[in-house]
Amino acid sequence: MYNDNDAVVAWQVPAGETARFQAEFRGVPTPRPTWLVSGAEITETDKYHIEIAECLTRLSVAGTSSDDAAVTYTCQLTSAAGQTASTAHILIQGQSSCQGQA
Repeated sequence: MYNDNDAVVAWQVPAGETARFQAEFRGVPTPRPTWLVSGAEITETDKYHIEIAECLTRLSVAGTSSDDAAVTYTCQLTSAAGQTASTAHILIQGQSSCQGQA
């Protein structure tokens, strides 16, 4: 299974805008991507939109706020060959990287 650890990318966004993450993957058997927020599986809502293509998955987080900057977003890939994951954070423009983190 292959996951480019640099493939999950967050765009720095102004508060209230949409942040987008993207991960490329491949493997035999084909891995199944799952998106997590602070370890919990994300389901489609007005806030979260997930796209999955043959070797690419995207997560959009709408209406970003400082609450979104305080959590981790993870793309987890799972197949019979194993499991791997990449994690990223949302950066809100104008907010210190120390704000919202305990």
